[in-house]
Amino acid sequence: SLVPLSLLAMASVARGQQECLTITEWACGMEGFEVLCEIIEATGLEDDLGGEMWTVFAPTNEAFETIPSSVVGTIMSDIVALTDTLLSHTVAGEVISSTDLVCGDFLQMADGSST
Repeated sequence: SLVPLSLLAMASVARGQQECLTITEWACGMEGFEVLCEIIEATGLEDDLGGEMWTVFAPTNEAFETIPSSVVGTIMSDIVALTDTLLSHTVAGEVISSTDLVCGDFLQMADGSST
């Protein structure tokens, strides 16, 4: 991962709970996650990430700033790679908190990979 674990943030939403926001609403309304908002909007996954339970492991803007701008620019200009990257950091159908994570366990990511 390009992002130090200490800079990792997690957002989970569950459909059907009125007080919950979609991933897009949360990211786009939360200070420090504007880059994540841009990524979600660029991939066109705004509606998809609001349709059921999702957990997105997302770096803060501060973490994105540590990645060379040429790398970010390359990824942001390739929508397929950007979508793959976002989905490889997303778990569908589960709300996961940091206390649920166990070293050595694997999660099935939305792109089909395990991590």
